[in-house]
Amino acid sequence: MPYCCAVGCNNDSKNKKPSISFHRVPLQGEIRKKWLIAIKRPKANLPKEPYLCLAHFEPNCFNESVDLQNELMGGKTKRRRELKSEAVPTKF
Repeated sequence: MPYCCAVGCNNDSKNKKPSISFHRVPLQGEIRKKWLIAIKRPKANLPKEPYLCLAHFEPNCFNESVDLQNELMGGKTKRRRELKSEAVPTKF
């Protein structure tokens, strides 16, 4: 059950808000280093599987994709909040 590891953020998956998405801190590479710098928490204080919620990203960090099958079938479209590969959290 993910929760946001940003200091002072209370968003977690228990909130049952479908508009809140959670994004796992990258596992390796330069992008992970950038995320950890942005989070400003020592690695020792991070959960085993750290996540950040969408509140810590600018709108231009997301790819908006639509569930085309639902759209073509006349149903409701579901928007998924997918981060761009180069996205780094900036809002704390």
